[in-house]
Amino acid sequence: MDNMLFQPENVKAMINYDMIGRVEDSLMSISGVKTADEFEDILNTWNEKPMKLKLGGGGYAGSDQASFYSEGVPVLFFNSGLHDDYHKPSDDVDKINFDGIKLTAGLSVKLIDSLDDPNTRLTYRKAKQSDKSRHGGGTTVTLGIMPDVAGKAENGLGVDGVRPGGPAEKAGVEKDDVIVQIGKYTISGIYEYMKVLSNFEKGDKVKLVVIKDGVKRELELTF
Repeated sequence: MDNMLFQPENVKAMINYDMIGRVEDSLMSISGVKTADEFEDILNTWNEKPMKLKLGGGGYAGSDQASFYSEGVPVLFFNSGLHDDYHKPSDDVDKINFDGIKLTAGLSVKLIDSLDDPNTRLTYRKAKQSDKSRHGGGTTVTLGIMPDVAGKAENGLGVDGVRPGGPAEKAGVEKDDVIVQIGKYTISGIYEYMKVLSNFEKGDKVKLVVIKDGVKRELELTF
């Protein structure tokens, strides 16, 4: 975005919609709720059945809203979850949940109307330095998972899907596992996950610890 056009002080909030076509069980994940003190109350006001909201995450996780958050703009990131067709030709129109999109659109209209109200004031919350430092950074390896970008897992990184043929699948990682350790590093969420991957190179062998339904498993993974 041209810096001449983007003036952070004139932007109340940024809402990013990314992959909202696969709503399952009327569930929508929204991260960035902690970037403004008022977001949670506003969203809960419009959290009406059958829509179910999973609220969590910081401003740097997941997608393009991070650049706005780093400039002092509160952000929200809507996502219906990653899936096995991600970035594949098989992700076609027949798999879109139009009823789910309609629910999301209805919620969005109410949310945007609330934010557009001149009486609505948002209090920007800056990330902890440790979280900010984890944003970005290059990695040369991948686990081959579809991570839970909304942070639904309380401790660890949830796995929304496993890509066929990737290191995670070969190691035995399953959908709905929660990754709590990679090598010597503890994983408490997507920030740690992104940072930790930068410590490894292709061919490295590590111990991967996952938990599912209260059962802990130790797996051997090769990047």
